[in-house]
Amino acid sequence: MPQISVVIAAHNADKDIVHCLESVSRQSFQDFEIIVVDDGSTDQTYAVLEAYREREPRLIIMRNDRNMGLAASLNSGIAAANSDLILRADADDINLPERFAEQYRFMLEHPDVDVLGSAAFLDRGVGTEMPVARLPLTHEEIVAQSFLKSMFFHPSVIIRRRFFDKAGFYDPKFLRAQDKELWIRGASAGCIYANLPSPLIRYHMPDSRRTWKQIERELKFLFAIGRRHNPSAWKSLLVLHAVRVVAVKLGLYVPRSQRSSTAA
Repeated sequence: MPQISVVIAAHNADKDIVHCLESVSRQSFQDFEIIVVDDGSTDQTYAVLEAYREREPRLIIMRNDRNMGLAASLNSGIAAANSDLILRADADDINLPERFAEQYRFMLEHPDVDVLGSAAFLDRGVGTEMPVARLPLTHEEIVAQSFLKSMFFHPSVIIRRRFFDKAGFYDPKFLRAQDKELWIRGASAGCIYANLPSPLIRYHMPDSRRTWKQIERELKFLFAIGRRHNPSAWKSLLVLHAVRVVAVKLGLYVPRSQRSSTAA
């Protein structure tokens, strides 16, 4: 049984998935399996995965016959995982070589923690300079965040299987912000959270390329999360968030998490 199960959902990712898988295969910690769920891709993602499996025997490929969405695909991969530790990765992100080792070590030393994330290099695809974004580190700081703020960088987390026993799986009805809804649900179920201060992933930042339609969809799902989990304050918070998102889209505002130090 591997010590870590890496779970990746990929939809039309034939241009990026090999770079992600190579960053996984080159980890200093090597006791893992890789589960990739091809979520009904219509490009060459599945063929690329099959070719990569010839040189990476730890790769397990699952395939949806149609596009099911990120939440449903992750649920399938998690259900198939053989390890007690589920490590998330995204098909268009890069995992730094010590990521698995650092997170595995932390989880061994902190058996009370259910979900562990990390800081991230923000990869906007322009040049070589990438700002470092950090999130609150301790459980108390993380759960004190507004439901509109990030608790974790989703592709940076490692999760104990017992978390899903306590909180349930991703809700497939949420096509956006499915991780935020899950973390809020987990906090209500008594799960313990932490973040590492070191950036362990290169996180692809889509904000500058998001369309107004995508922003509208995100606000719709945040509306649903607020109505479900924060009925006393969600309306005013959502209005403030909508203003903030529009300001970011127009280049009038840079989020605090993106203003920190840079590194090559």
